[in-house]
Amino acid sequence: MNEKNQDSSKLEASELFENFQWKSNDEALKNNSVNIEDELADILIYSILFADSIKVDINDIISNKKWIIELVNRLVQTKNTMNYSLERK
Repeated sequence: MNEKNQDSSKLEASELFENFQWKSNDEALKNNSVNIEDELADILIYSILFADSIKVDINDIISNKKWIIELVNRLVQTKNTMNYSLERK
């Protein structure tokens, strides 16, 4: 990825997160869902182009991270269950 593309991907990421600045996720999505989707698409496109340019297989790198995602999901589920139990008392 050349320097221009690196700068572009940083810009797209900052544009995405500007939608969420000082807002809850729900509020940001309610007010800016089209823009959020556009910016996220730009980031994904730059990521795919970058992976291709350095000869990295996207499926492989995602599969390698899959166990982390599953762990985080289990932790969130446990936290939510604990919060629900505490609220019921």
